[in-house]
Amino acid sequence: MPTPAQGSTRDQLIAAAAQLFSERGVKATSTGEIQRAVGLAPGSGALYKHFSSKDELLEAVVSAYLDRLDAETDEVLDVLPNNLESALPLVAAAVGESMGRERNTLRLVLRDLEHRPDLVERVWHSVLVAVPGRFATWVQRAETAGAARPGSTDQAVVLMAALMEAHTVRALVDQDFASVLNGTFEEAWVTTASRALSP
Repeated sequence: MPTPAQGSTRDQLIAAAAQLFSERGVKATSTGEIQRAVGLAPGSGALYKHFSSKDELLEAVVSAYLDRLDAETDEVLDVLPNNLESALPLVAAAVGESMGRERNTLRLVLRDLEHRPDLVERVWHSVLVAVPGRFATWVQRAETAGAARPGSTDQAVVLMAALMEAHTVRALVDQDFASVLNGTFEEAWVTTASRALSP
């Protein structure tokens, strides 16, 4: 059973729902179970003081994830040095940590949102379009400073998409590329990215 999260009751309900939905599926999770997970009486109807339906709670789970992803992306890219040798390991580590923390939500999106293609589209737009695009914008700034190869923004998009897709697969099946790599995936990504982007 999930441990109640810190924060408002609404935030606790969102966190508990994310975990229960990912573990049991949306249909198999009752509102009573979600309420119980945060210390509320199952039959109290307390959840409906914050959400009109379980589907609205599901939307809130996805929106909260995308808000966190957006904020974390800004936090990382805003402080990256215009030096690939220093910046790329920070990027790889930040993506790994962020997507590792979001494993429950990623599993939910990949396994249990067939009935909400609009939510799936929102998530994939962020993971495969928005975040790679913002990384490419950072690379473009590095180009201007002479720290990245001119015309390498397309490579930047592909590199970031590959990094995020690898962690998405890891979240879904609990497997990585350790058996076919001498080092870690992140180390190999940094080496590949450096070769592709360095001036």
